Amino acid sequence: MQEIPVGPDVIPAFVDIWGVPEILEVLFKLSDKGLYQEVRNLMEEPLQKAPEYLLLAISKCNIDGGNLLLDDILSNLLPIFLTNQQSNTVLKKLWEFN
Repeated sequence: MQEIPVGPDVIPAFVDIWGVPEILEVLFKLSDKGLYQEVRNLMEEPLQKAPEYLLLAISKCNIDGGNLLLDDILSNLLPIFLTNQQSNTVLKKLWEFN
């Protein structure tokens, strides 16, 4: 599988952490339990530095519908990839996962 490039300021451990669906599932659940803003603030850095990995990890999550944070994050992520012709690799991997 072709590797997805990230910026030079992103260390591999950062991608390893934010690429784990189980971590994201817990964060989405916490956001529903009164910690929305704290979790949203926490997710700002991966949104900026590694949106590709964040989107791919979210696609592997098992989340019940109706999560406001998930809607918020996807509303920020999807336009990045749907309007950028350079995002073919990410979209192909997303297609493979689902």
